[in-house]
Amino acid sequence: MPESEYDFEKLSREIVVSQFKGEPDAPAKTAALVKRTIIDAVRGTRAVGHPVDVIVRQIVAGAMGGLLLIDRPLPVSAVAMLRSTAEAAQEVGVDASEMMTWAMEGLSRVTPLVQPPVIAAIQEEIEGSFMGAGEVFAELCRKTQ
Repeated sequence: MPESEYDFEKLSREIVVSQFKGEPDAPAKTAALVKRTIIDAVRGTRAVGHPVDVIVRQIVAGAMGGLLLIDRPLPVSAVAMLRSTAEAAQEVGVDASEMMTWAMEGLSRVTPLVQPPVIAAIQEEIEGSFMGAGEVFAELCRKTQ
């Protein structure tokens, strides 16, 4: 099934922009949205075999892109989304470390659009919350650029 058949990236970006613009708690609300959307999308497409990794990458990339568009703090948002994807993994029966790697791949899709200090801040925030994950994120960013 082609990745473009379900445009979860566009959907999550549009929801974040339309619902959380001007919202001081946008990072936490976006993380909750990411969790719900991943769970619903995985369950809703399981019968047709849509790949979970594609779903996660798209949803996280869209959410992060939406936060970028509404000028919300990306480092804090990235960590909140990683936590929510780990929770979603339990709900849908996927390995949490795999889910978090796919989420970081989604996060890295936005990095070509931001300045290097922002990327460094995201990496530092991830490393501070998930030891060793900051370097994984940095490597994914290098591949994206």
